[in-house]
Amino acid sequence: MTLPCVFCNKRCNYNGMRANYWCKDCKVHYDGEKEYLHNITFDTTLKNVQYELTIDAESDLTTLRCWRVEDSVIEMDALVIVMQFKPAMKNITPQNVNDKIRTLLTYS
Repeated sequence: MTLPCVFCNKRCNYNGMRANYWCKDCKVHYDGEKEYLHNITFDTTLKNVQYELTIDAESDLTTLRCWRVEDSVIEMDALVIVMQFKPAMKNITPQNVNDKIRTLLTYS
């Protein structure tokens, strides 16, 4: 199963563990099919914190999560919701996701 990345057009790999597609170059997860993507999740790191910004087209929802850190160790099984709001943000790309997250954190 393959899907071209929306941003770089390279082939995404299917991630059976998360049941979605993953573009390693863009650090983006896709749920859905080429014709209709249910949601897109951007993975990024800011100031040593791992974030996930998810744009959910079905629910028209934006969710920002971060990995919980204890004793300087990232707990890979523990995601914390930082914020969630409607509508789903538009025009997010791998190139501007860090700026978008900084803005959300600054004005929240």
